[in-house]
Amino acid sequence: MTRIDEEPTTGPTSSSATVGRRMLLGGAVATSFAVGGLALLDRMPYVRDLPIPGRRRVQLTWLADELRSAGLRVQGDEGWLERGRPWAFDPVGVLMHHTAFRATGADPQPALATVRDGRPGLRGPLCHVLVARDGTCHVVAAGRANHAGEARPSGPVEGGDGNVSYVGIEIDYAPQQPFSQRPTTAQLDASVVAAAVIVARLGNGADHVRYHAETSLAGKWDPGSTLDADAFRARVAAELARRA
Repeated sequence: MTRIDEEPTTGPTSSSATVGRRMLLGGAVATSFAVGGLALLDRMPYVRDLPIPGRRRVQLTWLADELRSAGLRVQGDEGWLERGRPWAFDPVGVLMHHTAFRATGADPQPALATVRDGRPGLRGPLCHVLVARDGTCHVVAAGRANHAGEARPSGPVEGGDGNVSYVGIEIDYAPQQPFSQRPTTAQLDASVVAAAVIVARLGNGADHVRYHAETSLAGKWDPGSTLDADAFRARVAAELARRA
């Protein structure tokens, strides 16, 4: 989860700064500066909560109930129904990630506070669902999350602002060295079911479940090399068929 996936900006860039323009209320245009990956506009409280005219902001108020109905163990994080970034969110698919936090039996969801609140340079939420080591699905946000960044086309999902197009699922484990963890069976099973539930609710199929490694323009390898994307989608497709 070592990523810089803030709301994307456009315009001239340099190695140290990015300049972007956003449409605000009444057609006004605000200029934002991202220095070292830090979007300054997003840190301005009198600007960041303004809506974007003409763009849908979907709220996944159904998320926790749908996951529970599928038989998953679900924990709704306090305030999740109101949590989300203020920009456009109109998802068509699911994007899979890993947190790079080392989960253990004693601490099965070490990344929870980070995916909820964010980290230096990137505001939370950083996903919608966090899958803990024991398979518990922690529902973090109903609105837009900073997890996908600018995305390339992948499968049937168009490229562009990935934070608009995808619901983010984080598997809480550390596949990188020196930990070389693998997701537990409980995590993998829960992730498959959660992805199936979400894409079904969005009206799409298993081909709309993508890996961050497949969409990233920055060399991301989520959700870790221990999981094959096509095999994961095959399991999602089987789950969708079972639920049909």
